[in-house]
Amino acid sequence: MFGFSSGDWLFIALVMVTIFACVAISDMNRKNK
Repeated sequence: MFGFSSGDWLFIALVMVTIFACVAISDMNRKNK
């Protein structure tokens, strides 16, 4: 789409998943306390 290779899309997807996981974990910790 914007000149990204499949490797770039894979890296972007990995970063998004990592950020989402961190937010979800911190959210769960907040609810437990």
